[in-house]
Amino acid sequence: MTFKADFAAVLATTAVNAIVGEKIFPGSAKQGSAAPYIVWRRNGGDPQATLSPTAVSRARLKYDMLVGCYAETYDQAADLADLVVDALAAGATTLRIIPRPPADGFDPETKLYSSVVEASVSFRS
Repeated sequence: MTFKADFAAVLATTAVNAIVGEKIFPGSAKQGSAAPYIVWRRNGGDPQATLSPTAVSRARLKYDMLVGCYAETYDQAADLADLVVDALAAGATTLRIIPRPPADGFDPETKLYSSVVEASVSFRS
């Protein structure tokens, strides 16, 4: 699988899907999507150094990820973020994920609450 597919699969746990269904989007939400939903994106990263000069086929990348949980109430956004933290902490066989506590917000234009989880993700390409 690719990084995008692996990361999306990590987020799509039974508990998360029970709240957002299929509304887990890379980059930005589809226009007209009703809350609650999740939007994730890469926020930069670095290649990870290896000690072996022959380790090219085992190249590792470290991404800084942002996973935004959007809902109509603060409690819904915060509860969804807690489920996302649990999903990220469980990780996947191809990803090593270290989630950090979420940052909360409110967008007066959309009237949606957000809880954004940051995570460091190591991926072997």
